[in-house]
Amino acid sequence: MTLEVYKERSYARCIKDSYDFLAKNLWLITKVMMPYYVLAAMLLTLMNTLFLYINVRTIANLEVEMSTLVLALATLPLLAVAIMFAQGRLFLMYRRLAGLTEHPALWKMSLKGLVGCLLSPLFFTPVPYMFYAWVMKPQADNEGQFTLKSTARKGFQYWGRMLGVVLFALFLFVVASLIFCLPYVAAVYTYFASIEGQVNFGDSVDIPTSGYIGMMLLCVLAYSLIFLFSVFFQTAVLLKYGDIFQRKTRTLDNKSEQII
Repeated sequence: MTLEVYKERSYARCIKDSYDFLAKNLWLITKVMMPYYVLAAMLLTLMNTLFLYINVRTIANLEVEMSTLVLALATLPLLAVAIMFAQGRLFLMYRRLAGLTEHPALWKMSLKGLVGCLLSPLFFTPVPYMFYAWVMKPQADNEGQFTLKSTARKGFQYWGRMLGVVLFALFLFVVASLIFCLPYVAAVYTYFASIEGQVNFGDSVDIPTSGYIGMMLLCVLAYSLIFLFSVFFQTAVLLKYGDIFQRKTRTLDNKSEQII
C-alpha cells in the first residue's frame, strides 16, 4: 500500500485518488485504524446514551442524578484522547505511505492530531496547507521549506486551491455521514416517540432490552463508519497539499534551470 502524495493533480483527481486509496486499501486501513475508531465510537455512544437518558428524565419531569452528569462530562477528555491517538496513527500511516524516512513517536503525532481537531473549525482558512505541511514535515535537508513563515505564506497564497477540495470533500463526507446515521436516528426517534406517548397519553413502553442494546450497537457502528470515511476527506485535502507543494517545487526548479 502506497500513497503518492507529492504529485500534480487537478481538483477532481484529488477526490478520485482519495476515493481509490480508501476503496482499494479498505481492508488494510480498517485493520490499522478501526481499533482506534471503535474505541472513539464507543465513547461517543456512551455520551449519547447518557444525554439521551438525561433528555428522557427531563421529558418525564424527573430529577437527573448528579452522577449521570459527572459521568457524561468525564467521558469528554477520554473521547478527546481516543480521537487524538486515532489521528496520530493516521498521520504516521500517511508518512510511511508517502515514503518519508522519519517516523516520529505515536504520542508526538497524536499531539498533532489533537491540534488538528482544535483547528478543524479553521479549515476554511489557510490552516489546511500549514497543518499538513507541519504533519508531513521531513527532516534536515528540506527543513527550511517548512518553517512557520514559509508555510503561512504559501497557505495564504494557495488558499483558494485548498478551499475548493476542502469544500467538495467535506460535502461528500457529510452526505455519507448522514446516510450512516439514518438507522440510529430512526431508532432514537422511535424511542422518543414511545417515551412521549407514555408521558403524554399513558401508553405503555414495550421496548425490550435487546432494543436498547441494538440501538447502542447501531450508534457504535454509525460512528465507526463515519470515522473510517473521514479518511477519505483527510486524504483528499492531503493530496491537494501535495499537489500545491509539487507545483511550487517544479516552478522553483524551472527558475533555477533558467538562471543556470
